[in-house]
Amino acid sequence: NPFTDCTSADVLKAYNLGIVNGTSATTFEPSGFLTREQGAAMLGRTYEAIVDGRAGNGSDLDTSGATAFADDGNISSYAKAYVGFMNANGIIDGIGNGRFDPWGKLSREAAIKIAVTMLTNLEF
Repeated sequence: NPFTDCTSADVLKAYNLGIVNGTSATTFEPSGFLTREQGAAMLGRTYEAIVDGRAGNGSDLDTSGATAFADDGNISSYAKAYVGFMNANGIIDGIGNGRFDPWGKLSREAAIKIAVTMLTNLEF
């Protein structure tokens, strides 16, 4: 367990599968909020783990047809491929005005909607 602020068995399982990374080398911030780009990355890594048996870095995912968001430059490098993949597959959209809002809060409801849409739109 690399985290000094979290001992959750589920978080550690997700960490060992490569699905979550934490907010630093030693922190997970379990009480922090989830951003839109973090949610896209975690669910994208979950997809990779299911399909390929391992979570990758998104580089093998097909992002063709993804929207070029006005705030693409604000999407962190670790999340770009996942946001593109989710968008190209009709799983996640922007918030309006051509923006994705990568650092905006991802509500529980939105995370559930994304997960359900993944199950509907993707082949596992």
